[in-house]
Amino acid sequence: GTLVCPGGPVAALVMHGKQDTMVDYSDNGLGARNAWREANHCETTSRAMSPSPCVTYDGCESPVGFCALNNGHQIWSESAHAAWSFFSAL
Repeated sequence: GTLVCPGGPVAALVMHGKQDTMVDYSDNGLGARNAWREANHCETTSRAMSPSPCVTYDGCESPVGFCALNNGHQIWSESAHAAWSFFSAL
């Protein structure tokens, strides 16, 4: 279905490992990213965000970030830095 936030657009940062064998990257990682981009009416273009490989999408009503990680199902060592970078810019 379509994600609808009753209070208006909500900022979202999605981090997902490309080699995750427990939570599928294509369905859940990219699916979550796409759902938030759609909900916040983002463009498909993006720009780099610190730390790499994170990006934020252009033209969103509320920011959407995505980190496509080269790992599996574990916490990324830079996750706190990415979250701080993303949410402190709001």
